[in-house]
Amino acid sequence: MQIVPQPAELGSSVPSCTPHAVSVSLPTWQDNIDYELGLERVHAQLSTGYPRFFIHKYIQKLAEICRAAHALSPEERCMLFPSEKVANLCRKFLADRAVKQGISNDGGLEKRCRMVRFEACASKPSSPVLKPSDPPLRIFVLFVPDEKVYTLARSFWQHTGLGISSRFAERALRLLGSFQTTRREHAPNTTHLPSPPNSPAVAPRRYNVKQSPKFPLSPPPPPISTELETDEHTSTYVEERYGRNLPIQHVQGAKLALRRRIADILADVPPAESSDGSASPPPAPARLKPSERGAGQLTESDVYLYPTGMSSIFYAHQLAMALQTRLGGTNDEIGKSICFGFPYTDTLKIIEKWGPGAHFFGHGEAQDLEALADLLARNQADSLPPIAALFCEFPSNPLLKSPDLQRIRHLADQYGFLVVIDETIGNFLNVEVLPFADILVSSLTKVFSGDSNVMGGSMIINPSAKHYLTLKGLMDGDVGKGNGMYEDIYFGEDAIFMERNSRDFRMRVDKINRNAMGICSYLKRMSESGENKIIKSLHYPLYTTAENYERCRRGGKEAGMSGGGYGGLFSVVFQDEESCRRFYDALRSHKGPSLGTNFTLSSPYVILAHFHELPWAAQFGVLPNLIRVSVGLEDLPFLLTCFQDAFQFANSHP
Repeated sequence: MQIVPQPAELGSSVPSCTPHAVSVSLPTWQDNIDYELGLERVHAQLSTGYPRFFIHKYIQKLAEICRAAHALSPEERCMLFPSEKVANLCRKFLADRAVKQGISNDGGLEKRCRMVRFEACASKPSSPVLKPSDPPLRIFVLFVPDEKVYTLARSFWQHTGLGISSRFAERALRLLGSFQTTRREHAPNTTHLPSPPNSPAVAPRRYNVKQSPKFPLSPPPPPISTELETDEHTSTYVEERYGRNLPIQHVQGAKLALRRRIADILADVPPAESSDGSASPPPAPARLKPSERGAGQLTESDVYLYPTGMSSIFYAHQLAMALQTRLGGTNDEIGKSICFGFPYTDTLKIIEKWGPGAHFFGHGEAQDLEALADLLARNQADSLPPIAALFCEFPSNPLLKSPDLQRIRHLADQYGFLVVIDETIGNFLNVEVLPFADILVSSLTKVFSGDSNVMGGSMIINPSAKHYLTLKGLMDGDVGKGNGMYEDIYFGEDAIFMERNSRDFRMRVDKINRNAMGICSYLKRMSESGENKIIKSLHYPLYTTAENYERCRRGGKEAGMSGGGYGGLFSVVFQDEESCRRFYDALRSHKGPSLGTNFTLSSPYVILAHFHELPWAAQFGVLPNLIRVSVGLEDLPFLLTCFQDAFQFANSHP
């Protein structure tokens, strides 16, 4: 018998009591509206949020400590990054955007943003897990002069996904002796702005930069508490002893396993389990098989890991522009990129704000392909800089449209641009899109992880692509010189959790496919029945641009698993806001941002992603009366009951 989940309270993590959750509960339609309006009723209750939009409480605390130690004035704010290269990318972005937005007219903002390298050391460990011999954790702190520039820095954090993770911050706080666990659930934040407060705190003296604050400091804030979390020694022991997580010393092994799993060459073998109660030994040797991706040519050396899905998209765009330069162009000769189809919001923002800009084809269907072909021909005839890359999703979010990849590949070969495909929603167990791509990107945060407790991203360079060797050379650089574009900034403890979560990826995808098919079949019947008053349209790859999806869907049987399915995401568009609201409020599921979770998660996606640009989104069929559903692993009869009840409730009202 399926246990009915208790609805998570407004502002709590989803799932509940998950310190590093990537979703937050917004259980009613009005909660989502009020969240976007910035009302205190909602924001005062937020204990967490989606990590690129909400600065986690651990990161806030670490920023307070850094700011207390190194700020030069009360107006200075700071952002925390995992490397010097990333911090400098942010500094350059701030200078460029400040000029374009009129915040700085002299172009000197880059010099006014200061960087401090901050090191957390285990000289006085706060946990038995930490040892004085543990290497310091380096944090690169970018100080900006005022609140206006800080707002720009927040947009860099959001678009690129390159800020430090909450686990990174937790480790730093433990090293600094500023982290305390408790067995009681923490109180909600008292401020609706998820950023470090203006009053800095006294910081421990464990930094390699000796610089005193130039203004009075307030008393130190209380130690951070977690949600029903035991001490680190106990939780680490449980995870490692029972074979759930690899021991922390095997971070590189975990990353290698991830890259092999993404390349689809790893035949999963669980880690060996210790029988004497000690921490588990290294995992058993991996068994590899030929990849089923790209005609078996893909290897782990073609896979690059990133801290988020958006950071993989950001670096794919950087790589496309670098290729144009390598092929003989200058900065003035780098062409725009193309966004084909209505994408996740930050993808378009990245290619608009970095480099020369974007051409946007928001419908992503046959008519847009004809317009794209005309644009490419005109560009060539007018001797304009060639297009750098075309970015698309397969299928798209939230309308689940699948572009015609064959036609796109033909145009790319004809006009010489790269094709970058985001395969997050389709995922490589359902679709085979590598043959059409030069670069594949994916958010591992979604169904690859499933547990909604860790972020991650990947980029794949197609070994069959025309510019493969040049792209690999740009990424890897010269052997031993460290001059390539790729920098491994994926935090080790995040990689450990991602490796653990993704071991049963195949099994979960198979069940999610079947669950989503069952729910969509029911909703399709209801939408076409004479009694339907509320459903306007249903978006699911089986029904939406189905010919394009079928062309890339994986077929056949493998290891007892079914062939490629249609994924776990679908969207329902309602006739009006009232019926949409009634359905959403009545639906028994978790409700919040993100997708690909092991539990069913619903969201009024357009309200959350495009609240301040609803008329613009509506031009492309992305309407506010839309509920996006990410189907989970619950029993199908239970899920059907939930959707039947919600439909009948909403449909029964006039």
